[in-house]
Amino acid sequence: MIRQLFLLIIVFLTACNGTSVSSYPAVDVIEVRDGDTITVQENQTTTAIKLACIDAPETSQQGGQEATNYLKQLISAGKTVGLKKIREASNGITVGEIYRNGDSINLKLVQQGQAVVDPLLLEACSDKREQFLVAEQRAKSANLGFWRQGSRMPWEYRQQEGIEPETTNFGTSTNRLPPCVDNDCDCFDFSSHREAQRVLEAFSGDPHRLDADGNGIACDNLY
Repeated sequence: MIRQLFLLIIVFLTACNGTSVSSYPAVDVIEVRDGDTITVQENQTTTAIKLACIDAPETSQQGGQEATNYLKQLISAGKTVGLKKIREASNGITVGEIYRNGDSINLKLVQQGQAVVDPLLLEACSDKREQFLVAEQRAKSANLGFWRQGSRMPWEYRQQEGIEPETTNFGTSTNRLPPCVDNDCDCFDFSSHREAQRVLEAFSGDPHRLDADGNGIACDNLY
């Protein structure tokens, strides 16, 4: 009886010590490229991973280097992590969620204010949707990381600076656009300027008439 109790205690302590192995395939981190993109190796194959559902400041943007350095602290080169593959962009980049010691690195970045939730990519993390949103609100309220910089949102910065995100093709795929594209979109169909801008850029000729003044900006009232 004592021996059985001792074994149960060992099992319990092992489960609680934070070193549990992820249930997702293990990959080795080769490089942290920026605050939300890494390179990993799996079965002798090297792959670029864009962390799903979040967006970190660009390295040239205020707060970008801080986000990159924080991610390096979490998963530096040589570390083994769990990779939950979500989908692949048409340019070969895999979009996924990274786990280390049972924790979602994607979520941890948002919790610490080193990344923001990408509302147009959040559908890929539907099982953690509320966790991401709550984490972002708490980080924002506490002025952590990105939120104390007073900086532009990463997607606004890229658009205004003419920077192409590495997952451009993934980001503008029509299966991620709002349902109104199947009929006719109006500005009131969108919850944000970014969403309207994606529709404008996805269809040549502006068939939805979102850019009335022809300045390249969709729905000026949302901008």
